[in-house]
Amino acid sequence: MAFVFCTACSKGGDAVEQMSYTTVALNAVTIDSLRLIVSDNGTVLTDTLYTPQGYQLLQVKYTEPRRRYRVTDMYSNSLLLDTVVSYKTVSLNAVTFFQPMAGGKLVWIGPPVNEPAPAEGKIKLSVVYASPFTTSAYDEIKVVVENSKTGNSANDYEATDSFYLKRGDFSPFFSGGGTRKPRLRLYANDGSDILLGTINPAALSEANADYSIYYISFNSATSASVTKLY
Repeated sequence: MAFVFCTACSKGGDAVEQMSYTTVALNAVTIDSLRLIVSDNGTVLTDTLYTPQGYQLLQVKYTEPRRRYRVTDMYSNSLLLDTVVSYKTVSLNAVTFFQPMAGGKLVWIGPPVNEPAPAEGKIKLSVVYASPFTTSAYDEIKVVVENSKTGNSANDYEATDSFYLKRGDFSPFFSGGGTRKPRLRLYANDGSDILLGTINPAALSEANADYSIYYISFNSATSASVTKLY
């Protein structure tokens, strides 16, 4: 749990705001090479978050959990993100920024808004197909979601959902087994229906108990992998 301190309950008859402390894990995954300045309610947390793969652990103190985050690229002085992040009362808050397309803005990767909760015993996942994390030439792929029919066997997977996914877009959330994770088949969407890769259940073993977000990359013409963003 985050540490909360109150040195006095009041001062001159006025209540004293409690100060909370947490560790913020800043993670930035981008296509462009950037040096990011990250501010929290106007206070600069860091000006040395380097990408395409940037990660820092920062000690942060705050009074209100609802924070305004602004992220600027120092090289171009461009504002790439202006959003609100809410800290949870835990010792570690993960804040992830993602750039789906070269030259584009950043998006904050967090819990979905107004997304119905997963059914009992299920999880929900979303995936993004992004560049340059892929060598695939396809601007759009087809994703077929397979789940264990019984929920506890590796030998009875069947297709339960499918959708088309454009490069840089996040898929709708889809359902998967909480114990036996789903399998994803990735196909070319050019009329050939070539199987480009398979994401096996083990690759999704670290999925959260409710919602998770992954990005897809192709390692070769027939091999794909995913990396967890949230």
